[in-house]
Formats: sequence, structure tokens, C-alpha cells
Amino acid sequence: MRTFLLCAVVSCLLVGPGPAQAGQSRPACDAYAYAGVQTHRPVHGVSAAITALQIPDVKDGHVAGWVGVVAKNANGWIQVGLSAFPGDRTNDVYLEYAAPGRDPQYTVLRTNVAVGELHRLAVTELLSRPGWWQASVDGFPAGRAVFLPGSDGRWRAQVLGESWNDESGACNAYSYAFSGVSLAPAPNHRWAALGGYSSFADPGYALTWRSASHFVASTRAGH
Repeated sequence: MRTFLLCAVVSCLLVGPGPAQAGQSRPACDAYAYAGVQTHRPVHGVSAAITALQIPDVKDGHVAGWVGVVAKNANGWIQVGLSAFPGDRTNDVYLEYAAPGRDPQYTVLRTNVAVGELHRLAVTELLSRPGWWQASVDGFPAGRAVFLPGSDGRWRAQVLGESWNDESGACNAYSYAFSGVSLAPAPNHRWAALGGYSSFADPGYALTWRSASHFVASTRAGH
């Protein structure tokens, strides 16, 4: 199974394309494309309830909707979310992490998550063990805690919809809703509302806000 090799989203914020001209073919999508938010400052945790709003249509590669934290230049990360691959009509709940300079480790936590099924997913730094992170699903620990060197007080949160098309130019179709997005800005794990972030949507994808802590990342109409 291919891993979710994360690009440095902060360094590749792109402006969406203009309307397609009559008679033109549908524009191609980049190999990696994102829609979502990234915090300006480091955090000690990030959480959101994630729901797939449509059956995924993956032509090549994968799609995913996830929360996580990431090092500068994406040299290390941990994320938990929903993912789907070609032929899938449901999503899996997955966990992936990569210590700086190490290969990513990908684990399926739950299979056959149907459209409309909601799960609260989070990653948090352990209070008594700086640099150690734990994923959770619906409030329960999922997978083992992992040590990510250099992460304590330095990694920023991301809440993203993602498509990877294996360099085919295909615009994989998805729609993920993120609700109740929360951050743990301090080591005491007191959760706070989403704030202090940049939002973006790469060509072919859209970000639609429903409230200050609720948005939908999805394929843009016409792709």
C-alpha cells in the first residue's frame, strides 16, 4: 500500500485556476493537491470530527481527509484520518507518522467507513512525555504512541483534504467535512477553537466554510 508522502504544504500554496474556456478539456490536477488549513504557530494537539460526504472516486493514487502536525519542510509528521484508493466505495481510518529522516509508517485502524459516518480524530502530544504523540479515534487511543524528535513545541497543525494522482494528472474526487476543529496550543491539553491559521485550496479543489470551526474540502466543480 502506498504511503501518504506529505509535501511541505506551507511552501506550495497555490492560487486556483480561472474558469475553463469553452471547448477546452478539463484541466489536469497536480500530483499532490490539498484544501484545508495550517496553523501559524506550533501546537500540542489538533482534533476534528471528519465525515465523508460522497463516495470517493479515485482514478489514480489516493484521497484522504486528515488532521495532524508537521515539521518545517515536511521533514516529519503524524496524521490520522480517512483514506480511499482506486475502486473503494468507503474509506478507512488510518494512522501515518514519519520521524525526521525516516520512512513513513502507515497503519489501517478501521475499515469500511461509509458516507455520512462521523468520527472524531485527533493527535496529541503526551503531557508527561515531550515529543511523544498519540492518535485517538472517538476519544480512545489508536495505535501506539510514537516519538518524533524535534516536535515538542515546534510542529504546526494541519487539517486537510488531500489527493495524490501518481503523476497522472487525474483529479480524484472526494468531499470531506471537518467539524468542531480544535487545537491544543499549550502542553496542558486544554482545547481551544481553531484560530491563527492560513487556508488554501490547490487547483481542482475547493474549501467551503460553514462556520468558524467547520469546513468542507472537496473536488471543485468541473474537475
